[in-house]
Amino acid sequence: MRSFAVLLSLALVMSQSVSLAAEVAVAANDKTETASVTEKADQTSLFRVELEPNAQQSFASLLNEAMRVELVRLTGSRQVFNQPESQYFLDNPKLLLKTYGYIPRTVEGVVVGQNIYFEFDNQRFYELFQKKNLQIWPLAKRPKLLVMMSENLAGSMTYFTSPILDERFDVDFRKVTERLALPVRVPVSEQDWMLPDSELKNAMLLEVLQQQQENYLLSIQLQQPKLNKTTLVWTLYNSQLEILEEKTQPLENNDKVGQALSDMITGLFENFSEPYLASANVLGQFNLEVSGLNQFEALKQVEDFLQSQKPQFRQVKLLSLSKGVAEFDIEYQGEYTAVIDKVQALKTLQLLENNAVIGIAKAQWIDAK
Repeated sequence: MRSFAVLLSLALVMSQSVSLAAEVAVAANDKTETASVTEKADQTSLFRVELEPNAQQSFASLLNEAMRVELVRLTGSRQVFNQPESQYFLDNPKLLLKTYGYIPRTVEGVVVGQNIYFEFDNQRFYELFQKKNLQIWPLAKRPKLLVMMSENLAGSMTYFTSPILDERFDVDFRKVTERLALPVRVPVSEQDWMLPDSELKNAMLLEVLQQQQENYLLSIQLQQPKLNKTTLVWTLYNSQLEILEEKTQPLENNDKVGQALSDMITGLFENFSEPYLASANVLGQFNLEVSGLNQFEALKQVEDFLQSQKPQFRQVKLLSLSKGVAEFDIEYQGEYTAVIDKVQALKTLQLLENNAVIGIAKAQWIDAK
């Protein structure tokens, strides 16, 4: 039998969804493409924000909230709102809106309403960020986390695998990491759940982190030795399982758990972004992948050309070469568009892809013969 709270939520949200849908039809810009209400949102999209509306929120306030989420997600810091350049985005969210729509919201397997999602125009964002000199924290530069979370209720342990988190929406921190576009992975089964508390487990975890190319291990435990008194305990390890940070935070009651998890994840998110943003104030960095380099002469010509672009290209490193595909890490100074123009100046290179958001450009070697 479904709980009374679930049934009450169903009744409230159904009435709310009708009024919100009517308001959206009036408030949305005529040029905005409306998606099907049954379309499932792509949770991995950097420019797609999903929100759970309440009865007090108008379409305009939801769109403004989505824009605030988007700005923090792209820049890696809530400090973006201290920059006057961010005000343009908050004042004109409709100009950057590409599409919006609804997806079902379920509680205990029952559809209780609809979430609204907004998808923003990534190219428009990129152009405005360049124009206003705002820094994007590229996806390619973001760390990957393996998260081991558990709950200790007076000695009774629960290991939060992904299927269990799907049911425990009250502590599902993945909603926060999705909003922030912070890559995380959670064990699928209890057999995969472990912490570095023995030599054998250390060796296994090191192998897992290396195979998955994950940068950090985050251990989270909710401890509740007494009724309604929870303590949040977490530890952050680097890829060598060395402790970087740990904290024990007593909470007033269980209602504070979700907010405490959100604050903890957001704080780590900003700590991770800080080194990149600090360096990006002076220099930029991107990866250039060049395919078709099956001859040594072709590779040498590309590398010599990139090295010759100093001082704009401050540093060029050949990261890898496999099956004719070379990956270069390029540190540059100046505007990104000017850097791409430099790459295209080499007539034997054809630019295939240019994604400033994730910090990767791809090109193909064209035989000059």
